[in-house]
Amino acid sequence: MTAVLLHGQVLAAADGPQWADGGVWIDDSGRVRAIGNWPEVAAAAGPAVPIRDHRPHWIVPGIIDLHVHLTLPGGWNARPSLLSRRHA
Repeated sequence: MTAVLLHGQVLAAADGPQWADGGVWIDDSGRVRAIGNWPEVAAAAGPAVPIRDHRPHWIVPGIIDLHVHLTLPGGWNARPSLLSRRHA
């Protein structure tokens, strides 16, 4: 992976810090090295790290796509609406 510096609105946690003009520096190993105010993160990363401008979008570092694939009775092609009637 190549290091990258993301520029945009940063939300570090639901009840944590937010930066309207923020930055996230991701290193060569894919780990987040710095999160915070854009000028400070950009200075810490240095001029050699490429920048991806995501403004005006939100950047939410550390969020992993966690979701569930339900296995329903009747197999993959089962219709949940029919199953719910059967068990009602």
